[in-house]
Amino acid sequence: MTMEFGQEDFRIFLEEGQAHLETLEQSLLVLEDSIGGALDLGMINEMFRAAHSVKGAAGMLGLKAIQSVTHQLENLLGRMREGVLAADVEIVEALFEAVDVLRTLMVEMSGPDRTTRTDIKPTVERLKKLLEAREASASSIGVDTSLLPFSVDPALEASLDARAMEAAKRAVREKRYVYQARVVFEGCKFVDGNLDHPVIEKLLAITELIALHSDPALPSPETTETFSIDGYALLQSSADLTIIQMLVPLDASLIQMVYDPANPPAAPAAEAAPGPKVVQQEVAPVGRKAEEADASAEGPADAAEGGQKAAGKAPGAAAKATSQSIRVDVERLDDLVNVVGEIVIGNTRLSQLGQALGIRYDRDTTVQNLNEALGQLARLVGDLQMTVMRTRMIPVERVFNRFPRLVRDLSRMLGKEVKLELYGQETEIDKTVSEELEDPLVHLMRNAVDHGVERPDVREGAGKSRIGTVKMSAHHEGSYIVIVLEDDGGGIDPQKVLKKAREQGLAQPDYNYSENEILQFIFAPGFSTAEKITDVSGRGVGMDVVNQNIRKIKGSITVQSAKGIGTKFIIKLPLTLAITKALLVRSGGETYAIPLDAVRESIRLSQSEIKTINGRPVTQNRAEVLPLYNLSDAFGFTNHDESLNGGYMPVVVVGGEKHQLGLIVDRLEGEQDVVVKSMGSYLKDIRGVAGATILGDGRVALILDIATLIDESGLDDRSFDRQQAGQRA
Repeated sequence: MTMEFGQEDFRIFLEEGQAHLETLEQSLLVLEDSIGGALDLGMINEMFRAAHSVKGAAGMLGLKAIQSVTHQLENLLGRMREGVLAADVEIVEALFEAVDVLRTLMVEMSGPDRTTRTDIKPTVERLKKLLEAREASASSIGVDTSLLPFSVDPALEASLDARAMEAAKRAVREKRYVYQARVVFEGCKFVDGNLDHPVIEKLLAITELIALHSDPALPSPETTETFSIDGYALLQSSADLTIIQMLVPLDASLIQMVYDPANPPAAPAAEAAPGPKVVQQEVAPVGRKAEEADASAEGPADAAEGGQKAAGKAPGAAAKATSQSIRVDVERLDDLVNVVGEIVIGNTRLSQLGQALGIRYDRDTTVQNLNEALGQLARLVGDLQMTVMRTRMIPVERVFNRFPRLVRDLSRMLGKEVKLELYGQETEIDKTVSEELEDPLVHLMRNAVDHGVERPDVREGAGKSRIGTVKMSAHHEGSYIVIVLEDDGGGIDPQKVLKKAREQGLAQPDYNYSENEILQFIFAPGFSTAEKITDVSGRGVGMDVVNQNIRKIKGSITVQSAKGIGTKFIIKLPLTLAITKALLVRSGGETYAIPLDAVRESIRLSQSEIKTINGRPVTQNRAEVLPLYNLSDAFGFTNHDESLNGGYMPVVVVGGEKHQLGLIVDRLEGEQDVVVKSMGSYLKDIRGVAGATILGDGRVALILDIATLIDESGLDDRSFDRQQAGQRA
């Protein structure tokens, strides 16, 4: 019996393939730092398993380009884990190239036609020639060729070289099944040095070839003609015979298990003679927990192997290992969040009705019991809301993991020596926020390496270490996540920024700006102090886009810098964009929701307390000048009616540390959890509006974008800042 694979299997392959490539890339970064030292065998084994998983799944799905690259990648890693090869710069560079090619192939195959345009031949040839050269130089390393602990066909055993003997003994040490297969095939050929035959492809997708003997002998891999195979193959796998027979279209009588790890012979295989120095220690895979890697599904091919591994363990342990996590489509989580949002809206409506009944029938015991039950329901809904929100939370490590490779490549391109330090990778963030955060962080990191960190000779001249340091950290502050990216480079020159800002007409020629105000000019559209445009930066579009993208996900970014010491960017983001606490206000006959984290306080003003500066209304609040903005004016509704509040106007003070604004409203309606709804493509660009929500009584309320309202009010106008300063004086 054979298995057919569909679109869902292909999607899973791409998803898990990217995870395996991430494991390979992160491990290569560690391997590169340890060149010349002891090989971490546990990490090499993890890399080999990742490459083998990708190759096996690609083979089952018929993705020959990916299978060819991973086959050569697996060969090289296999010789490293056997202790025959040691890591060096050339090997690591070739492995990085292979990972990049595989990632490109997967991106190309994600299209509807699954076609690829990348030429894999240079990469395959590089890996193959590198392996041949290293094996030739390592041929003096001795390998024990004593008899194997199982019997195979005499002709096959006679053909085993030192490498095959060691591979067979390694399979025994690792408690893997060993098979002998009778192979008689016509119309075989070599493609990129790999045997190309439908049955062989299926067989090698779930097994690893130890040796292949044929009479007549196989031709050179460079041959372009077809040929026949008549002989035996020695194979190893984690899958038992039943699984192999189910997945491979080969007669069951032609495959024989010659070694069963569950019933090994009395005499164990001899240990291999020492090669390059290795660390005999299993470690957790880079970026993932070891148990996650062992329990994760590894594509169509390795799903069988994973099940077989679990079967070899104690039943309780296997059940525990497989129940730790399940695969859930993101769309289902989004649907769940939407349903919980509707439950929150319904619960709010029930609470309002309960309050109304409590006021009207305050002594009725039934109403009192109802309100107690509604209070308990509200707590349960709150717990449900938090639980569902946590299902969408992922470690920020998934975003951070791409930056070690980015810093490595950029520093080499720019001729700099840069060390990246990561902290707080376990901090959790909403998946949607993390996806929107990636691009701004990439630009900030590129700026830090290009503009921030100096060249080694410049750093030494300034009394610094040749190696610059970039730090990226994450931590929680209440309902926010704070990400800090800082470097110990030359810092931002305020006078250079101010000069450029005045040249571009962004700064007043006669105004004395503070250093903090000067630094804000770097976020202006088209602003750049770079003297030349490079492939990395200098086009003046980056920081403006960073600022817009951060604000799009309701976040903020600030910059601190000291010349000669370094620069720090601080990004503050909400943990989730789905449900938030808000202050409901009434203005111009409409209800608005102001995110509670933007609210500083609420005050009441009479008309006599309102003054003007440069034609704009202001008031004095806590010895500071507070600009005012009528919320009804912002959206063109009816004017404020102060008679609603006995001649006093409620004012909601909003903003941050830098700027605060007083929003004049008609009435405060209280705090409430609101479900953030998208405005849709037609209304998404309305300035001052971040979204909409449905209230408990069915009304729709706009959720205000406070940062945009501050811009619209003219609070960021520099001349207005100067007028404020004069008024305070």
